[in-house]
Amino acid sequence: METIQMLGSLGEFVGAIAVVATLVYLAIQVRHSKEAMEGNTKSVDESRKLAMAQEYQARATITEQSFQLLADSTYLPSVMLKYQEGGGDALTPEEQFRVSRFYMGLRVRFDNLYYQYQLGFLDEQYYKANANFIRNVAPVWADLEVTAAIRPAFQEEIERILSEAEAQS
Repeated sequence: METIQMLGSLGEFVGAIAVVATLVYLAIQVRHSKEAMEGNTKSVDESRKLAMAQEYQARATITEQSFQLLADSTYLPSVMLKYQEGGGDALTPEEQFRVSRFYMGLRVRFDNLYYQYQLGFLDEQYYKANANFIRNVAPVWADLEVTAAIRPAFQEEIERILSEAEAQS
């Protein structure tokens, strides 16, 4: 009987050691998992930063190319100046078409910027700088009627920007 009790005590002792060993093992595994998750999070953050930098570079290139095309154009700058001086009525139908397509391209570009801002791909400072430009060009979009097929969310943003500017005046 004593032998059975000794074996039982030995079993309890071995069981207790096994429990402690298991707890130590689990603690180590949790630490490794946490470190791996932190490493993955850092990797994802770095990848996101790289993607955003590449996107900013693409936007900068497109903007530079657009301004370069405008600067190199022998036609569009004079038509745009004519529009600024006399509005849409001062333009021939061909001139109205060209100017409206130019401004439609800007509208699509800024709608895309706003969409990317909504998704978190643009920081607030960059978007606000562009919102100032939207405030200045939105009346031209309305005048040239290039607001057809505009996303409702972007139309609401345009109205917000204009009402905010009006309140500051």
